[in-house]
Amino acid sequence: MSMNWPPVTILVYTYDRPVRIRKVLESLQKHVKYSGELLWRLADDGSPLGYLESIAADFPELNLEWTVTNRKGFGANANKGYKACATKYVLPTEDDLWINRDLDLDMGITLMEGVPTIGALRYGIHLGSTVLKGHVFKSETGRLIPYFEVDRLKTKYWNPCGHPTLIQPAFYKVYGLLPEGVAVGQVELAWTRKAVRIKGPVVAILSQYATGYYPFVHVSLPRLGGTERDAGYMIQRGKNPK
Repeated sequence: MSMNWPPVTILVYTYDRPVRIRKVLESLQKHVKYSGELLWRLADDGSPLGYLESIAADFPELNLEWTVTNRKGFGANANKGYKACATKYVLPTEDDLWINRDLDLDMGITLMEGVPTIGALRYGIHLGSTVLKGHVFKSETGRLIPYFEVDRLKTKYWNPCGHPTLIQPAFYKVYGLLPEGVAVGQVELAWTRKAVRIKGPVVAILSQYATGYYPFVHVSLPRLGGTERDAGYMIQRGKNPK
């Protein structure tokens, strides 16, 4: 039986990184491999006038669409962008994460279509201590796909909200969207503290990404979190975001 590949939206969260966002998009185009259709969307937290239009003009082949929040912070920006995606699967990432190795989405989609209890499939450990439980899925074609379930109670960042993770609708439907009006660094922790008390879809990771193979390069300088450019941080302190 041939696979009916569902479309996937690649959603990039961004704020005023005109050089870096272009490198991110170029790397995603080059290294993300998928047999189905890829749609492209930006979620922007109020960058200067013309920012999005200029990016779209440089990447006409992507048919970029976008949402905009007016300096409401990472959580609000991510939520608005995610809600605008019309596809079953969404791959969120950020404008300071570019990819330098091929990433095969076919394997991830095959796994999630075959194991519907997986609500989110991470593409790297990367953050915090992580405890894993191993499984092997056998597809209809006989392909064996080893993966790990991430222990929600023993992992600091159960769902690293801005890092590349395939998401299906049941995940945020059950656990709720991201907290808004808080600093970037607190979004993931606040979401995890709430979500781990709810019974629902699991977070998984393909075996090759649990053994040190992390295809994304994270360049976080200049730092955004906890600065005046972090709109959620400013809102949290009762100040107007800049």
